[in-house]
Amino acid sequence: WLSREDLIKHFVSAEFNRFLDYYKNAKDINVSASPKQKEKKSRNERRKTLFARLFINVGSVNGLNPARLIGLINQALDSGDATVGSIEVMKKFAFFEIDASVEVKLIDALNKMTFEGVSLTVEASQAKPPGAAKANEWPPKKRGYPKRSGRDGDRKRRGSSGGRRNRNK
Repeated sequence: WLSREDLIKHFVSAEFNRFLDYYKNAKDINVSASPKQKEKKSRNERRKTLFARLFINVGSVNGLNPARLIGLINQALDSGDATVGSIEVMKKFAFFEIDASVEVKLIDALNKMTFEGVSLTVEASQAKPPGAAKANEWPPKKRGYPKRSGRDGDRKRRGSSGGRRNRNK
């Protein structure tokens, strides 16, 4: 039989070796950032970026949300430094803005990928027309209800009971 200390040593050793195998090909997180890596752009710098508006054929029904879309973009570009503008996720499709300098590369890469079993189709979209409803504003807000003519509109007056049913028949 093994003593208590030997049993603990074997257990810890086995777990440690399992973690070593699991993380043997992982990037070293203790290495400082290389000079090539860019720092995140400030908000003013992002505003100056020329964006291309793209359409993608998956939406919230497929489980797409802004975070997952950014993940797809980073995976397709094999980097995490793409500048993403506005994102509008609808039920069956989405629109998003991306730095125009990576537009062609991103379209080519995403068109070869699948998301939740759906082959992706990405294409350039026209710019959003001014005054168009925002994604979270659908259906577009209407101010009040449409006006009806007269007090009761086109409805005919019901008997003297004021519209209530006469249950004592």
